Amino acid sequence: YDDVNNTADPQQTAESSFYPPYELQNFLWSDLNETLDQSGLTVKLCGGERTESFLNGSLCLQFSAFESVGRDQPWPSLHHNANSSQLHVWLNGVTPRGNHSRFALEFQSVGDSGFQGRVDVHSSIDDEYTPSIFKLSLLCQVSQWVSSPVNQSGVWGYNQWKPVAYRKAVPVFEDATPCKHSQLVSMKRIPQSRLVQAYFTEDPQTHGLNISFGIDKDPVFYIFLNIYTFVYLYIHSKYTQYTHTHINKNFYFGCD
Repeated sequence: YDDVNNTADPQQTAESSFYPPYELQNFLWSDLNETLDQSGLTVKLCGGERTESFLNGSLCLQFSAFESVGRDQPWPSLHHNANSSQLHVWLNGVTPRGNHSRFALEFQSVGDSGFQGRVDVHSSIDDEYTPSIFKLSLLCQVSQWVSSPVNQSGVWGYNQWKPVAYRKAVPVFEDATPCKHSQLVSMKRIPQSRLVQAYFTEDPQTHGLNISFGIDKDPVFYIFLNIYTFVYLYIHSKYTQYTHTHINKNFYFGCD
C-alpha cells in the first residue's frame, strides 16, 4: 500500500492508497524438489508474478518441521516443540509500486465450526531473544493466534510470532523493525483452494488478519531496503503453556 502519511498502519490508510494485492495462486514457483532437505525437514519455495515488479525479485517461503523442543537458531528464535511447523518469509528485490510503499501479509485460517479464535499478546523480559532496540518498548512480546472450542477454556492449537521483521536476509539485532497485526475478523468465504473446499465441507469457518511492517514516521520505506524477513510458527500439539489436542487447520496468505 502507498503510505503517503507515513503511519505504517493499513487500518488508517485510505482504500484508494492500496495497490492490487499479489495473489500467490498466480505466482510462478520454483521446483520444490530442488530445495527439499529431508534430513533438515525444510523446503524453500520462491516465486513471483509475470510483472516488471518481479523481474529482479521474489517472494520466498521456507517451511520447516521440528522433531524436538528447542529454538530455531536464526532470529527471532521462536520456541518450538516436537509437533510444530514454521513459515519463514522473505520479500527480496521486488520493485515497489511507489516511493512510500509498505507491505502487509494477510493470513487466513480455515477450521471446523464450533471453534473460536483470538489473538493473545504475552510479554516477558527474555532479553536474550529480544532485539535490543525494542527491549524498553516491547519487552519480549510474543503474539499467539489461538483456537479453542466455543464455551470452553482449553486451547486446541495456536500460531505464534514475534512483532518484529528484519531488513536483511540473515536477521541480526541491528536490522530489526517492528510489525503489528490487525484485529482478527471473520471471513465470509473460505479460500478458493480446491483442497480446502474438499476437506472442509460442513459449515467451515474462516478468519483472517493482516501483519504489517514498519513504524510510523520511519523514513526508511521498502524502496530503500528491497528486503523484509518474517517468521511465523504453527503449534499443533501439547505445549508447556496449554493442555492441547490436535486440530486440522490451514493457513493462506497474500501480500499487499
